[in-house]
Amino acid sequence: MDVSFSHALIPSLIGLYSYNILAFLVAVYFTDTNQAIAKGVIYTAVAASLLLAAQSYTVVSPILLVIWVTFYPMLWRPQQAWMLLVITNIIFVVVIIMAKPFTPLLINTFSFIAFQFFAMTSTQTRLHAQSQKAALEKAHIELLMMQNMLSEKTKSSERLRISRDLHDSIGQKLTAISLNLEYAKHKPPESLLNFINGLKEDVNDALKDVRRVVSEFRTKESIDITTYIQKLAEKIEVLKFEAKDNIVLNNPALTEQVIFCLQEGISNALRHGKADTIMLSACEKDKNYFHINLADNGQFKLNTSTDEIGGNGLIGMKERLKPYDGKVALLANTTGGAILQLTLNTRYQKACI
Repeated sequence: MDVSFSHALIPSLIGLYSYNILAFLVAVYFTDTNQAIAKGVIYTAVAASLLLAAQSYTVVSPILLVIWVTFYPMLWRPQQAWMLLVITNIIFVVVIIMAKPFTPLLINTFSFIAFQFFAMTSTQTRLHAQSQKAALEKAHIELLMMQNMLSEKTKSSERLRISRDLHDSIGQKLTAISLNLEYAKHKPPESLLNFINGLKEDVNDALKDVRRVVSEFRTKESIDITTYIQKLAEKIEVLKFEAKDNIVLNNPALTEQVIFCLQEGISNALRHGKADTIMLSACEKDKNYFHINLADNGQFKLNTSTDEIGGNGLIGMKERLKPYDGKVALLANTTGGAILQLTLNTRYQKACI
């Protein structure tokens, strides 16, 4: 329902209409990239809508308010969003009563307020569904990661078991032979003495070889990070994986932390960046440090105050690598997307082929 107004107000009304259109475009753009700017735009847009209602009541101003309240759940916490909604409508009702204090307009106003509550609830429901979907996707990737990690741990445990078997069985047998030969060395016939000495030397060499194999089995528990990430990516249908280097570290504990960081990077690239291709590579920074880079072709968004990529996710990665003198950075990819860069000390580098 439109109410007549003075022609003198036309420039002002056109200006308010134009500002609301511009504010909408700006708010949509900055809601995901810079929420501080988006909040400021929403505040001024709501004020402009209320001023529009004060100058001339039309259905445009309450419709605009319905649109603006849908941004509240995206920019503020639920309790703050509902508080803003109540404050906005208290001001709205006061403005209408002061401008056009008659019943039909108030009835119309309260009808639009009901639409605002509906729009607010719908937006919150949509955001909750998106959050649940993102959590399920992340849990799915983590489950795949843990399955691969368990598989690698099983292989590692099997190698350790074999090494113990070699030491406990063959090693002990060779030790017993060596002791027996030592005893036989003092018994006739003396013509066999040289032979026994040579045989003893051979047995001792064999014993050294067994110990060397055992040592290699015990230390060779490194996981090929590239192969591991490739297996993980193969189980994600929407993701294409490319690798430039085979990355192997000489510290199993650090390897596990690096894999967790890369898994988090893949999850963020899918959920936040909407990427469908990732590339894993390694390069040396200098003689003391080298980089492990996980690049994607998604949309790069870095907001340290709200975005998980630049916030809690990145902080968690830094905490994982800090005990190993490791660093984490999120960089813009020159070809589009982001690069998760892990910087490690070269003393942990076993192979980057």
